[in-house]
Amino acid sequence: MGIAESSTPTAPEQNSETHGHIVIAHTNEEGTLVSGTSRSDGSRDALRAAGFRWSRNLGLWYMRQSRGFAPRHARIDMLAAALRAAGFTVTVDIEEYDPASTFQARQDASAQRADAHAERATRERGRSDARHETARAAVAMIPMGQPILVGHHSERRHRRDLDRHDRNMRKAIEHGERAGEAARRSESVRAGAETRESPVVMGRRVARLEAEQRQLARLLRSATGEYAEQLRARQHVVEEDLAFLREAIEHSGVRVYTRADIQKGDLVQLRGQGWQLVVKVNPKTVAVQTPYSWTDKYPYHEITGHRRPASESGGAA
Repeated sequence: MGIAESSTPTAPEQNSETHGHIVIAHTNEEGTLVSGTSRSDGSRDALRAAGFRWSRNLGLWYMRQSRGFAPRHARIDMLAAALRAAGFTVTVDIEEYDPASTFQARQDASAQRADAHAERATRERGRSDARHETARAAVAMIPMGQPILVGHHSERRHRRDLDRHDRNMRKAIEHGERAGEAARRSESVRAGAETRESPVVMGRRVARLEAEQRQLARLLRSATGEYAEQLRARQHVVEEDLAFLREAIEHSGVRVYTRADIQKGDLVQLRGQGWQLVVKVNPKTVAVQTPYSWTDKYPYHEITGHRRPASESGGAA
C-alpha cells in the first residue's frame, strides 16, 4: 500500500498551535480509518463534520459504510483539508481499488454481524431462562391456588414472593423478545450475504453500473478540471466493478439468458415467480403477459428458467 498523499499544513504560520500527525488510510478490507488523534487535540469537530464516527472497539475514527467499498475521495479530501487548516500534519494513504477484495470484505463484515447477532440471541435466551427459573423458585413454596391470607403472618411474604415472580416473568419475556429479534437479524444478515452472491442480484448491479457508465461518459464530454478528475476516478471504479461482476456471473455455473435465447411465445420463469408467457422480446428486457390488461417487463438477468411452447419439439431450453 503506497502513500498517495503526504503534506504539512498549508499555512502553519496562521495557526497559534501546531498539532500532531494524523493518518487517513483506506484499504479494501478495512475501509477508511483515521489514526493519530487524541481526545483533546481539536480534531473531533472536523472528523464529525466529515461524517466520521468513533469506534470503541478499534480505538479509531472510521467512515461508515466504507468497509468493502471504493474510497470516497471527496469526503477524505474534505477531512484532510479541514485537519490541515486546524494545524495538523496529515497523510492520506489509499490502497489501490480491488473489487474482489472489497466484495469479500462485505461478505466478511456480514458474517461478523450475523455471528454477533446470533451470540446476542444466545445470551438473551440464557437470561430469559434464568429469569424464568428465578420466577418459578419464588413461588415454589406456595401451594397451587393458595390465596393470600389477609391478616395472616404469611401475608407479607406471600405478596413479596408474588411480586418477585411477576418482576422476573416480565424480565424473562423482555429477554425472550430480544433473543427473538437478535435471531431474526442474524438470519436476515446471512440471507442478505447469500443474496449478494446470487447471479440474479449481480446482474441487477451490472445493469445499474452500465447505466452509470453511460452517464459518466456523457458528463465527461463537457467536464473539466477537478470535476473531470473525480468523474474519471469514479469511471475507473465502475469499470473494475463491472469486470469483476461479469466474471463472477460467468463462473457461477448459472445459465444467464440473452435476447438470442428467447422468442415471442416462449415461457420464462422469473425470480420468485412462476412461468410466464413472453409477448415481446426487447434488446434489454422481455415483456410477459399478466392476468390483467397490461404486460410487465423484466431484464434478462431476472430469468431463471426458459422453455419452448409444448407444440415445439425443443422442450426446455
